[in-house]
Amino acid sequence: MAAQTYDKSKFQKGFWSLMGVMFQGAFSDNLFKWIIIYLLMDAATTIDIETSSGIAAIATALFSLPYILFPGFFGVLSDRVSKQTIVLATKVLEVVIMSVGLMAVFSGNPNFLWVVLFLMATQSAMFSPAKYGILPEALPESRLSWGNGMMQMFTMLAIIVGVGMAGPLYKYLESIGQLHLASVLLIGLAFIGVMLARNVFKPPAANPTVNITPNPWAGLKETFKCYAADRWLWLSVLAYVYFWFAGVMIQINLVSYNTVTLGLDETSNSMMLVALAMGIALGAVSAGYISRGKIEVGLIPLGALGMSVCAAFLAWPVFGMQGSMVLLFGLGFFAGIFDVPLASVIQQRSPAHMRGVVMSITNMLTFVGMLAASGLMFALGKMG
Repeated sequence: MAAQTYDKSKFQKGFWSLMGVMFQGAFSDNLFKWIIIYLLMDAATTIDIETSSGIAAIATALFSLPYILFPGFFGVLSDRVSKQTIVLATKVLEVVIMSVGLMAVFSGNPNFLWVVLFLMATQSAMFSPAKYGILPEALPESRLSWGNGMMQMFTMLAIIVGVGMAGPLYKYLESIGQLHLASVLLIGLAFIGVMLARNVFKPPAANPTVNITPNPWAGLKETFKCYAADRWLWLSVLAYVYFWFAGVMIQINLVSYNTVTLGLDETSNSMMLVALAMGIALGAVSAGYISRGKIEVGLIPLGALGMSVCAAFLAWPVFGMQGSMVLLFGLGFFAGIFDVPLASVIQQRSPAHMRGVVMSITNMLTFVGMLAASGLMFALGKMG
């Protein structure tokens, strides 16, 4: 395996640098996204279910679009050159985008803010196939579930901190009239991401001879042939897409439920989302350790059952904020149990020479599901 070609101490440094890059990226994405959502909600003349759901749905849709528009191009690119090169390039790009974001916050122009959010999502879409594709190139199969568990844990911890900080930070900076300082913070974090990315292990290019074309959906036909040839891979991809479809519906619905139904402020809304993310983080790392050196597909139905039970209890309108937080934590825990083996199966069964393309097209399908969920929630919000 590729991991065996690396010096152990160098590999460990590179792996934890990758975890740091992922933590910084997920934290910055969520902090920036939610500060923009709160800013746009404050700019609205009225706040009701339709307004809050609409803003959250549009933000989620904008974050989904680049994964749908450019999957083939970014996937082929991550196979043509070393995935570490892509990781470093996206961090440099993030510095530029966050600098533009500072100007957008100063301007207060909603359209400018939406554009910057889309640019940030495009940078994340470029980063995604590299970060998921690099693990099976650097880890033996016996460590793949563990690596995915750590990846999901760091990602969810970053979401916890990012979402948790967004509400209080927004309230504080708004109260002193210094909202632009959030963008200054994000620029500084992007520079830290660049430094960490320089230390990520650098596997060789998976397919250095593949042609890079301007076609944003390059490799789509070949990827679906790959799906068709492997039933387990295709079923895992379908389950993964549905998982994120349902997840987006829950997240968007929580914004309206928390701010309108429960009357929570930005800080309390962030805490509800943090409970969900904390559960996912603990569930993901637990799945990695429970797998014990293999991909444990038996965790998938267990996670699905647990999510169904928690979601069913959440549907009862008898729980207050505290009870809902407990159920959201449980929902997140079983989501983490469900997610890790699915991601590991997709990575392990993807052909090495086109893993970047397969991961990118899988991301595209996932975000099609997320975009569909955003559209559905937006329509339901319009219906009242």
